[in-house]
Amino acid sequence: MWIPISGHQVVLALAICSISAILGCSNDTAGSLPAGDAAAAEAGCLPACGDNECGDNGCGGVCGHCPEAAPFCVNGTCKIECEPECVGKECGDNGCGGSCGECPEAAPFCVEDKCSVECEPQCDDKECGPDGCGGLCGECPEAAPMCIGGKCQVECDPDCTGKVCGTDGCGGSCGQCGCGEACEGGQCAYVACELIECGDDGCGGSCGDCGCGEICDLGKCVFHNC
Repeated sequence: MWIPISGHQVVLALAICSISAILGCSNDTAGSLPAGDAAAAEAGCLPACGDNECGDNGCGGVCGHCPEAAPFCVNGTCKIECEPECVGKECGDNGCGGSCGECPEAAPFCVEDKCSVECEPQCDDKECGPDGCGGLCGECPEAAPMCIGGKCQVECDPDCTGKVCGTDGCGGSCGQCGCGEACEGGQCAYVACELIECGDDGCGGSCGDCGCGEICDLGKCVFHNC
């Protein structure tokens, strides 16, 4: 269930205190596959995460887990706030990493956000991968073990052309971004100060100083006195 966050100070405090967690500044985990993804790759399903840091990976696992400071997964990105969108939905994704509802046993399949008694697998032109009903369209043989775009392939050629970060299309990484940076479209972008205008940027730098008569309060310049 979504609990709204009120007050700019709460949001900004979270941003300041956990900017490193949000941006994945630690080199221990950046660019590595979650355990579920590695297992899926070994089983013949290639996780499709692109630049996503969370959400479905297409192999029954996830692209990553969001930290407590930014707990909502919105279109593959961890966000501090998120408003669920469930109007007209009985089930399915609520747009915030949660669900709009669980289907009962009498109608267990969620088809186009509605609970249905039956589900027709969507496997046209697919040899493998999810069928849209909780099953698979097929399993790849040892001779062509990788499922890429619904087709079984012998191998996968990593592609990092024009990219300095993000996935290589084969479950690996094209590189890691530094502290205060996020991978956007295969390029590292400095985003540490997007939510704050003053104070520590969480990486040993500063997001700016306040003017005369102002003090930095939770990342915002507020009037005090001159």
